[in-house]
Amino acid sequence: MSDQHLQPLHHPAISLAPDAATQLPVEDLVYEAADATVRTGEPEHGQLLLAELERRGDHALWEAALVCLGPLSSRPVYGLPEEAGVDRLRQIARSTPDAVTALVLELQARHRSMGTLAAHLIWQEAPADVRHTAMLQLLITLCWSVGSEHGRLTPAQTVSLIKSLVVTRGASQ
Repeated sequence: MSDQHLQPLHHPAISLAPDAATQLPVEDLVYEAADATVRTGEPEHGQLLLAELERRGDHALWEAALVCLGPLSSRPVYGLPEEAGVDRLRQIARSTPDAVTALVLELQARHRSMGTLAAHLIWQEAPADVRHTAMLQLLITLCWSVGSEHGRLTPAQTVSLIKSLVVTRGASQ
């Protein structure tokens, strides 16, 4: 793995304001939301991203998930060699009672080991509310693991965002 894959995400500043967001490609939306989330640690950037993706439809939501999965796949999992890391992701996915976490972990495992099409199959099988919340969890994971030119989320910020974007959203559905 080259050092280039271990660098934080760097993309030009883009506005997630509703009028500007409608003009941007999904990839730019995700990177802007990730950068803003890392800079502020606030949940509204993920909420704005999800609202725009929902407005654009299921394909945009999947495209955004892929944008997150790409950089995450370049990171070691649990400090293990690739195959062992994938096995561990699957093991945890099978043992967790939380449907969102299970989906996110299995997506990462399938994307790493079998590619985009295999990951897309389990994405499509998940209920819409689980996919939407999983997108937020993927964004948080990206911000914590990869980050942006402004650094990465701290553990405290990560926990706070999971509580406000994932746990609260999952409980309200």
